[in-house]
Amino acid sequence: VTRLGDYDRRKLMRDFCRSIGQCMAHFDPDLSMTYAFVGVTDGRVVDFHRDRNVNMDKIVHGLGDLQHEVDDWEHTEQKILRGATLPFILSLHFESLKGAPTNGHLCLVDMGLVSWAPTGIARDTANEPSGNSNKLQQSVRSFSTLIHLLANDAILSGATVPNNALIGLSAEFLYGECKTAFILYLNTDEGANDELGASVDLIKSLRKLRSREIIRTVDRRVLFFYEKAKYYQGEKYRLQDELTDMQEEKEQLEKDLDDIQRDFGEEREALSKEVGHWQEKSKALEDAIETLKSQSAGIEADAQWENAKL
Repeated sequence: VTRLGDYDRRKLMRDFCRSIGQCMAHFDPDLSMTYAFVGVTDGRVVDFHRDRNVNMDKIVHGLGDLQHEVDDWEHTEQKILRGATLPFILSLHFESLKGAPTNGHLCLVDMGLVSWAPTGIARDTANEPSGNSNKLQQSVRSFSTLIHLLANDAILSGATVPNNALIGLSAEFLYGECKTAFILYLNTDEGANDELGASVDLIKSLRKLRSREIIRTVDRRVLFFYEKAKYYQGEKYRLQDELTDMQEEKEQLEKDLDDIQRDFGEEREALSKEVGHWQEKSKALEDAIETLKSQSAGIEADAQWENAKL
């Protein structure tokens, strides 16, 4: 628990990435790593790796479909340190097949500066640090309800929790087999008693939750199949990226085709008008030639008549 004024997302992310980088320097080079980095609001999920919105169908099974291979940690670190203005979830998966094959999961969740106070309690946001946009406020209330139900063994009592993206992704860090640490930034300003009380109630429920770290070993008898699964998983990620690139290329080609058709239509219309103009000019010239021929024939007839009289 720390004070609201101490909230510094950039410093948190720099320290976090520095720790991961230092650990990666000592890891076996055969260690593989994937990551998912998403922004979450009450109404949408954004994949920061691809810089695009994510359909809710993609997170039905958590962040598994949004994991990306990490070939260069420094490049991945740059993406992370660009800084998300939205509340976010950063999920890192590690796998090693050397020694005793293991896999691990590290998840960092930053919900931003939110209020844990129940609906209806007024809140003064004038003095809050920048970065608090309340873009997750409705989801946070659902999450608070879930925590209280879990802490009081009431999750199976039939009580319902409003579903949203945050609740759907909470299994990434509340599934009971990982070390989970919560950092709450409390507003201790005068007049914030209701909000402070709600935060204290949440802390009490969080302290009732118990999670544990488990090193997952992989039986060497299934190592062959594990390697195959890892290979096909990598192919899946690669094909997903290629599919996304192809869709973007298709959209660009369709746009180019529309532009060409529009330009061609405009050019064809201009040519059609020009052809019509010259057709009218040609018709006028033909009429003038016929008139001249008629006048010439009349003059010639008059001349013959005059010659005949002589």
